Amino acid sequence: MHVTAVVVAHNGSDYLPRTLAALAGQTRPADAAIGVDTGSQDNSAALLAGAFGKASVTRIRAGKTGMGAAVSAGLAALAPWNPETEETASEWIWLLHDDAAPAPEALAELLQAVERAPSVTVAGCKQLDWDDRRRLIDVGLSTSRWAERLTLIEADELDQGQYDGRSDTFAVNSAGMLVRRDVWEHLKGFDPALAGTGDDVDFCWRNRLAGHRVVVVPSAKMFHVAHRPHALGTATAARRAQVHLRLKHAPLWAVPLHTVGALLGSIFKLVLDVYKRQ
Repeated sequence: MHVTAVVVAHNGSDYLPRTLAALAGQTRPADAAIGVDTGSQDNSAALLAGAFGKASVTRIRAGKTGMGAAVSAGLAALAPWNPETEETASEWIWLLHDDAAPAPEALAELLQAVERAPSVTVAGCKQLDWDDRRRLIDVGLSTSRWAERLTLIEADELDQGQYDGRSDTFAVNSAGMLVRRDVWEHLKGFDPALAGTGDDVDFCWRNRLAGHRVVVVPSAKMFHVAHRPHALGTATAARRAQVHLRLKHAPLWAVPLHTVGALLGSIFKLVLDVYKRQ
């Protein structure tokens, strides 16, 4: 199997050194690595170039780019896809955030999981807190009937191996997501309308609808910054993503009902916010 690691950075210089060191320290190294900087104002691009070489780093315009657009831009520029010459089932991409450091055996564990089951085209890591390595962030993801993102764990829950039996899941976190390249290309990557929260859930949703499996691999650990303020991770962005997912994946007959429900929910939230300020 050939794995290309794709590290996406935006003003991540506080975290990138640890992330890049963790990538370099994998017991099963990635076969190739590329970096994508999304208009950082710090030295993130220089850190990526120092790790991978300038020729393996691309920069794209700043803005509400999102993980998926950055990954697709990086792959197009630095690792273009040719389905006629590639061995499609053996080419994988490993998505890494600038603020998420994989444990040394993470990639090896992910690859072992997909090698055992060819029907698995997306595999993800157990997410643990960047600073408190025992605090769980998620071990697979799901959604409510209203398309709300669910982590399926309790708040501030500590990792005691209680979820290590999980495998098949609805979705996995994009930090450390291993994706078969032909599936990524066929599904056209992440939905650009979901530039932040919800893009990973939507991609896994579409992957499942295409007849493939998604698994979480608890033995593959990712240490992730849980609460990093940025424009794409606000409560408002999460609400928009929820509405988008609900409408996108609803049966055609239910779209008008969901549209009205989303509108009424927005009005109620607005009234509640005004009341709280008084």
